[in-house]
Amino acid sequence: MKENRTYDQILGDIPAGNGDISLNLFGRKITPNLHALAERFVLMDNFYDCGEVSGDGWTWTTQAHANEYIIRNVPYDYSGRGRMYDYEGQNNGYPTGGIPAKGLDGRSLTSLPEGLPSIKDVAEAPGGHIWDNVLKHNLSYRNYGFFVSNGINKGKIQTPDNYPNAKALQPGERDLAGITNIDYRKFDMEYADSDAPHIYYEETKDEKYLFPRREFGQGKSVSRFSEFKREFQMMLRKDPTGNAVPAFMTLRFGNDHTVGANPGKHSPRSMVADNDYAVGQFVEEISNSPIWKSTAIFIIEDDAQNGPDHVDAHRSTCFVISPFIRKNSIDHTFHNTVSVLKTMECLLGLPPMCQYDAAATPIGNWDKTPTNAEPYKAILPGKELIGEINPIANPFKPVSPAISQMIKESQEMDFTVADRAPADRLNQIIWQTVKGPGTVMPPSPMGPTPLHPMKKDDDDDDK
Repeated sequence: MKENRTYDQILGDIPAGNGDISLNLFGRKITPNLHALAERFVLMDNFYDCGEVSGDGWTWTTQAHANEYIIRNVPYDYSGRGRMYDYEGQNNGYPTGGIPAKGLDGRSLTSLPEGLPSIKDVAEAPGGHIWDNVLKHNLSYRNYGFFVSNGINKGKIQTPDNYPNAKALQPGERDLAGITNIDYRKFDMEYADSDAPHIYYEETKDEKYLFPRREFGQGKSVSRFSEFKREFQMMLRKDPTGNAVPAFMTLRFGNDHTVGANPGKHSPRSMVADNDYAVGQFVEEISNSPIWKSTAIFIIEDDAQNGPDHVDAHRSTCFVISPFIRKNSIDHTFHNTVSVLKTMECLLGLPPMCQYDAAATPIGNWDKTPTNAEPYKAILPGKELIGEINPIANPFKPVSPAISQMIKESQEMDFTVADRAPADRLNQIIWQTVKGPGTVMPPSPMGPTPLHPMKKDDDDDDK
């Protein structure tokens, strides 16, 4: 799962697809891996995110459905007048799965001796989440970054950061124990998705390449990908045939969200390039492993979040990567978030969770044999991209009034939780960091465009 980009923003520069290059912000130079994967496997230019924002985007992506509470609550919540984050396993900031008093290793997880009790999640649909479906049918599962908490530090209630919110994703542990790897960092714009920042730091010793959080977890991993790789290699050492690898895994690479024009932080182009390389490294790792010929990788955004796209504000990217995907295929078929869930259910032999995935059309483009099985080699983004830092406004290094305004507004935004920053203004700032200060982001269509112009009816029906 990635964060908040439209099709045109990423792949609008591919001539074979229905793209608008004028809306392309993060093209081939910035996302060489996403371009290479789309062109080698399948280019899907008619894919749409079901969610409007992260609030309903995560529920659509994990349970093929947004219940009545979510549909009603999202507009209220996103108006700035609602409750705290009510999604991703949290209700008004409370972890719905509760917190056990102790972890598997016997360490206390909360200041309350009895732990925190679990509650009914108001965002959960009757059919549950995809991992509930997986576990119910006795398939193995490992989670990296989905539905993970910011922690609570309120008086007597103190709980750990980076612990799973949802009951089904517990226990949270490390080194292949439990369901969720608590050493895999959650949504956190201060931490790298890929190894690219560390690679260039090791080469130059220039700290501008590094993110503020330089490592995380027991393994002191320098990126989300490196923590996944650490555990994946443990699985292969446990069983070199690959049978120790879970049947289903979820990973979150979210740095394509960006932090706008925050001064001294990595620029949007840099963060998207970091995110792109994480995807490339992940595919390279899997494609050079024993499980490759029995694997399918699905990569989507939780929502498109109002970025520019000439077709629709919901149109986004979807990548389906497998040795069984026909080489260089192009798919103009309408698909959406639920199509991905339906396809995964078909591959895993799972029943649908609700009427939406029951009725959805699975993604095609498959061969009967693994004809597209060559290992993938990740493309390292350019040094200048990974080291691109947002300008800082100070008396000794003045910036233009337009840049100064972008910096001021970005500093006032909250990037600690997905979607705390106002999406429309953030997208305008991201547009200007790429296209230039003072430029105006064009609007996106907000629904299907009529095939023929509507004609005004001049008849007076009252006569």
